[in-house]
Amino acid sequence: MTFVSNDPSLWPYINAFRFFSYFVVASSVAVIYDWVLSFGQEVDLIWSQRWSFMTFLYLSVRYIGIPYVTLSILLSLPTFSASDVLGTPSLYDFEQLVMNFALNWSSFIVNAMLGVIMIARLYAMHQKSKRVLIFVVVVFSAITIACGVFVGILDKNTSAEEIIFSGNYQCDFTIQESAQSLVPKTWVLGTVWEIVALFLAVWVGVKDFRSQPSTGSVMGDCLSVLMKTHMLYFASFVASSCFHLGDFSPKMENSSSVGGQVYDGSLMFWGLVQMFVLGPRLILSVRELNAPPLDDGPDEVGTSATINFQMQVRMSTSSDV
Repeated sequence: MTFVSNDPSLWPYINAFRFFSYFVVASSVAVIYDWVLSFGQEVDLIWSQRWSFMTFLYLSVRYIGIPYVTLSILLSLPTFSASDVLGTPSLYDFEQLVMNFALNWSSFIVNAMLGVIMIARLYAMHQKSKRVLIFVVVVFSAITIACGVFVGILDKNTSAEEIIFSGNYQCDFTIQESAQSLVPKTWVLGTVWEIVALFLAVWVGVKDFRSQPSTGSVMGDCLSVLMKTHMLYFASFVASSCFHLGDFSPKMENSSSVGGQVYDGSLMFWGLVQMFVLGPRLILSVRELNAPPLDDGPDEVGTSATINFQMQVRMSTSSDV
């Protein structure tokens, strides 16, 4: 169903939606720009190396981002009607729902892949501890399954309507009241997983620093790279989660103010950065750390591998991460 109106009182909503669309486009361009900047590094550290499961995860996360941001732009442009490209007028609502479902499940799949990458990093940092591996796999599996069920229920209870205000197109997605509480629960569960992963990363870092306070700079550089990328990723996830949870307050719902649109735009930005910028760099950082010198073969390990932590990270991640 399409709702059409030329009521002048609706212009504040039109301007607010246009303002939000600028954030969507800017955030999407930032993701593509980061891909262009890191493409040379990607060729050296991903495409030119022996392929593994982590290679598949990296390429999946990185290249799901391009259609994701493209679809986000199409849904947010006030001068674009999804029905103009995707089908006949009788399928307006269905087509918009399909696009929304594609975004929701793409986000779910990408975050699941990032969780697997994080498990591999934690497994390596904890020197291949089976107890740690079992613990993180159980926690992550339980949270992922619950979130998957929530996403399915939300999609089932979501309806779409194309709204045209004075020639400006907008896709309005409405979640039934009985299912609205599942949205914050999904983000709470995701935040729990990120806190668990952060705790395990910080724990091994502090433990190793205290047990070997006089260790040389090689291990310090290793820990620095792992912790820096982990902390940046966690900070981005927390920012995105806080924005998502705050977006459900009564003051933010259906807000047409500039501040409300800045808030929603910031939510969009941090979500994209967390998934498609910092997520792939969790692998790139480790590949760069383990990259052999130009005159070494791909299987040679330098003398720095004699340091226990560095050796464990190399053995666990050089071929898998």
